[in-house]
Amino acid sequence: MGDLWGAQNDLRQACQWLEKSLIYCKRTGEACLLMEGHLELARYLILLDGNVDQIEAHIQRGLQIADQMAGTSQVASAPDMCRALGNAYLQKGNVEQAMLYFRRAIEFGPPDFHLSYLLCRLELLYVQQGRHLAFLDFCDRARRQTTFQSQTSLRYWHLQPGSPSADYPQLTWWDSFEEPFFREEWHWIDPQGKSSYGFVQQGILELRTPAGHELSPTNPDAPRLLRQISGDFAVEAMLVDITQEECRTGGLLLWGSEGMYLSFGKKSYRVAEVNEVHLEACGEIIGRGWLPGCQFYLRLERRGGSVSALCSNDSEKWQSCGETSFPADDPIWVGLYAACPASPPDCVMRFKEFRLFQQEAE
Repeated sequence: MGDLWGAQNDLRQACQWLEKSLIYCKRTGEACLLMEGHLELARYLILLDGNVDQIEAHIQRGLQIADQMAGTSQVASAPDMCRALGNAYLQKGNVEQAMLYFRRAIEFGPPDFHLSYLLCRLELLYVQQGRHLAFLDFCDRARRQTTFQSQTSLRYWHLQPGSPSADYPQLTWWDSFEEPFFREEWHWIDPQGKSSYGFVQQGILELRTPAGHELSPTNPDAPRLLRQISGDFAVEAMLVDITQEECRTGGLLLWGSEGMYLSFGKKSYRVAEVNEVHLEACGEIIGRGWLPGCQFYLRLERRGGSVSALCSNDSEKWQSCGETSFPADDPIWVGLYAACPASPPDCVMRFKEFRLFQQEAE
């Protein structure tokens, strides 16, 4: 009921209902509902500019109960409640408190997707305050804390210094996209037949796809431009015209089948995530991080049954976004893709150059 009132923007009535429900939960001893009630009431009071001491008291009581339940299935809602508190404080312009509860949400161990979202929001707030190193320190501490309950598969919480491997010195194939047509090696794949490509200017390839064309194991509708290759290799591409006003998703793609693919590149469904980079294997997030600039250099290196990802904003200082297994049989498809969230407008990704590197022939 409290959520229903809140959705109707009648926050005061929601608070009254929650206060009554807390009395009932105290009598019945329902710890999880009691925790959720305290934190939800605190969130509404934040949005109402309520009494600071009262807000803090509800938060502390709710978190105390959550800490007592840590390690049990009952605490599963604690990350969501803390995330909601962080969003409420952010909405009211209190950045420090928002960061505090985003950190608490992370420490409780949210699911993989929510952990990635929280890290994205938190890292951006640190960056905006000129305190990026403090974010890296927090990540390192959080992963070592005994209270951290995460069971997620996300292994790389932020970009780390890296460098391209010297194992692929020979440039064996290069498409500069300077001609208004594709080279014969490319194959355009558009499962829904609603996407398009074009050469908007010399050297710039544009992939456009409408809303709802995702890249996921259950919805692999994203358009892709691929070519086949076997053996070990490295591929590079450059994303250009990245702006703060547009939410775009796309980048490099390795494709074995609908159940065996790997994507690496920009992923943003909100403007706040415009500089978010993701490495994903069949939708499972392997690594993520914040990368500044209006252009991204992306690189994937395949070595045997594993693939590593590197990115840069200047092609000189590279950073690692992680490594994962990719035991697809040869030949595999390699190339570019674009994807779009469930709401308009269309997603447009622009690429400049595609390079393929291999080992020197003996």
